[in-house]
Amino acid sequence: MSNDPVRPGEPEYLGDASAAGSTPERRSRKGFVGAVAAAGLVGVVAVGGWAAATLMSSGDQPAVAVPANALGYVSLDLDPSASQKIEAVKIAKKFPALEKELGMDAQGDVRKRIFDEIQKESDCDLDYDRDIASWMGDRVAVAGMPAGGEGEVVPLVTLQVTDQEAAGTGLAKLLSCDEAAEEEVAFAFSGDYALITDTQENADAFAKAAEESALADDEDFTTWTEAVGEPGIVTMYAAPGAFGEFDWSEAMVPPGGMAGPEEQAMLDEMTAMNEQMSQMYADLGAMAGVVRFSDGAAEMEFVSDEMPEEFAWAVPKGSSHAAELPAGTAGVYSVAFGEGWIQNYLDTLEEMMGEEVPEPMLRDFEAETGLELPEDLEKLLGDSASIAVAGDLDLEAAAEDPAAVAAGARLTGDPAEITDVLGKIKKLMGPYADMLVVEEGDGSVAVGLNQGYVQELAGSGSLGDDVTFQAAVPHAEESGSVFYLDFDAVSRWVEWGSELGSGPDAETRKVLANLEPLDAVGVSGWVEDDGVTRGLFRLTTD
Repeated sequence: MSNDPVRPGEPEYLGDASAAGSTPERRSRKGFVGAVAAAGLVGVVAVGGWAAATLMSSGDQPAVAVPANALGYVSLDLDPSASQKIEAVKIAKKFPALEKELGMDAQGDVRKRIFDEIQKESDCDLDYDRDIASWMGDRVAVAGMPAGGEGEVVPLVTLQVTDQEAAGTGLAKLLSCDEAAEEEVAFAFSGDYALITDTQENADAFAKAAEESALADDEDFTTWTEAVGEPGIVTMYAAPGAFGEFDWSEAMVPPGGMAGPEEQAMLDEMTAMNEQMSQMYADLGAMAGVVRFSDGAAEMEFVSDEMPEEFAWAVPKGSSHAAELPAGTAGVYSVAFGEGWIQNYLDTLEEMMGEEVPEPMLRDFEAETGLELPEDLEKLLGDSASIAVAGDLDLEAAAEDPAAVAAGARLTGDPAEITDVLGKIKKLMGPYADMLVVEEGDGSVAVGLNQGYVQELAGSGSLGDDVTFQAAVPHAEESGSVFYLDFDAVSRWVEWGSELGSGPDAETRKVLANLEPLDAVGVSGWVEDDGVTRGLFRLTTD
């Protein structure tokens, strides 16, 4: 393996580099690398319409060329496993417009598509077949590396290459198209990867460090990337305490500096808050994520180590009871609340701000509303709260009469405590109080404007038995937070909205056509018995 530098260079593909440092000269490279990163997003989408000639992935993942002390890592694999390719093709075939929009056929080269996107932003005289195709691999990653002073993080792009010599020539030619990139970006090689970063010194050091101890062999990295499940086209990782290493205070300073004492005082406050946040984030454990195709759905899954006490309020534990909502529910947002979550949030806020939450402000609010804070809020929301919209919501009727709105909230907990707080809220509504319908159920209270729907909402429904809901939210029973949306209902609402005018225009018809193959979207999160937190985003298709 060689890690000899070729010449200063910058990546052609998918570099997301927010370089550390505050001088305008160092910041200038953000534009170049940022354009590459934006083009990379096209690649993530385009891979959904790509079928490779071979169904076997080959070669090492980019983590073999990243030093083990990386703070964070995101990789894109355009040559994933056979199962991922098959799933991608199956999903893509449901969207006839996808091939046309992306300008690719079944055997299309996603790398060329990315290159063409970058070329749109450049006047460079490069030809993909002549200058790129012969050496460009199918895998790329962006890592955040500690370097220089405390809190300084520099970007490292690892790009798979099939020919080091050709890659050196191609990268150099590419960089010559951008004067700033040519002067401020460098690269070296390690095995089948080009390592691209801000200086030649760092490029050489990272290449050497990766060969001595690579991220791919790091215990935390392997543990958590395996814990997140089956690999896909994108892999993400954050090392333990990584977020505590970042110093965002420099980003708060405008290019011309601070104009006066008031602005400087504001900066000092933000800097102090940044220090508090860094101390809190240092306690966060490792996290990993993956984007993949599975069972006719595109999904993104995350897993993280047990959250420290400071973040307990942000991790809903227990069930959100979303599965108990009425069958036919089209839209849901549900969240569970652990005991003492509000006080935990206030304590965290105080720690983050470095000062106590203004007590007089809370007391003034209590005097004006008659509510007791935070006690009444905790009673009102109970064990969980859900906002739901019925699939048969008649928007035309609802536009004329609010009482026809088939939507509401379902609160689980002590009905007596919940209705007591709702009584205080109704007093604040004055003459509009009678519009608010309240219905008690068994361990729940429903609130809304439509009497019939509120009564249905108060009971125990069977949304959890709906196959569309199950596909989008497969862990509903154990999830502490759930978001769900049925696209069939969305299509009806969009179509109704377009009919208010002269009917669907070209853009609306395009939206409806794109919605047609979609079934539902679900976002859910839950905490396992060992404290591990999981999150899942699923976009399902018909």
